[in-house]
Amino acid sequence: SALSEASQSARGVTASSAAFTLAAAKDDNAVNLQPGTYTLHKQMSGKEALNLLMDPSAKKVSGFVIPEGSRMTQVFKIASQATGIPVADFEAVAANPKDLGLPAWANNNPEGFLFPARYEFQPSSTALTLMQGMVAKFNAVARSINLETEAAKQGRTPYEIVTIASLVQAEGHTDDYGKVSRVVYNRLSQGMPLQFDSTSNYASNSSNIQLTDEQKASDSPYNTYLNNGLPPTPIGQPGEEALKAALSPEPGDWLFFVAVDPDKKITKFTSDYNQFLQYSDEL
Repeated sequence: SALSEASQSARGVTASSAAFTLAAAKDDNAVNLQPGTYTLHKQMSGKEALNLLMDPSAKKVSGFVIPEGSRMTQVFKIASQATGIPVADFEAVAANPKDLGLPAWANNNPEGFLFPARYEFQPSSTALTLMQGMVAKFNAVARSINLETEAAKQGRTPYEIVTIASLVQAEGHTDDYGKVSRVVYNRLSQGMPLQFDSTSNYASNSSNIQLTDEQKASDSPYNTYLNNGLPPTPIGQPGEEALKAALSPEPGDWLFFVAVDPDKKITKFTSDYNQFLQYSDEL
C-alpha cells in the first residue's frame, strides 16, 4: 500500500517509496504480499525490501488460543492477556454486537459464537476486529456443516443447536459427544429436566464439581434442575465436533450418564435409574 511504502521510506528501510514501488511492479510475485507486521532492515534496496516482505520468517506473528468450551468471560480474559487490550473493550463490543457479523438468529448474543481456535493479531487489532474474526470462523464452520439445514431436520432452531452443542462440550469427552447429545434430546422429548451442573455453574461463573445448596435452590433460568428445557443461551463456545454431535446425536435410549472416572475420561450411560445410582456410587 502507499502507506507501507511511505512508512518504509520514512523509517530508512528504503531510500524512497518509489524504489519499493518499482521493485514490486517488476515482480509478479508481489501480488502475494500479505498485510501484517514485518521485521526489516535499514538502507535496503527496493528489491531487498520486497524479498524480505515475501519471506515468511520476517513476519511477526502473535497469537492466542481459545479452548473449546470457554465461556465468553474466559475468551475475553485470554484475548486481553495476549494482546493487552482491556477486557472492558471486549465487554463493550459484546454489549453492542451489531458489527460482529452474528447470524440473524443468534439473538444478538455473542456467547457460543466466538469460535474456539487459534487467532493471530497485529498491533492494530482491536477488540472488535478480533471478535469479528471469531464470529467469522463460526460462520464458516456453520456453513461447512450445513448447520441451519441440519438443525431443521432435527426439529430445532440453529440457536437451539448451538446451545445443545455448548452443553455437549461442557458435559462430555470427544468420544461421548454423540451420546451426551442423545441424552439431551431424550430428556427434552420426555419433558425431563436436564439436571446439568454445567448450566448452574455457568450462571454463577463457577466450576464446582458438586453444586452448592445455593446453586441447587437458585431461581436462575440456567438451573436445569428446577427448570425444564434448554437454558436460555449457550453456556460456552462449542467446537466443530460438538456442533456435529448436536446435529446428529448417537442413536440410543440413554437418560443418564455419570463420569465414573474423570481422570481416565470414562463416562457410563444408562436408561435405568437404578443403574444410574450404581454409577453414582462408583464415582
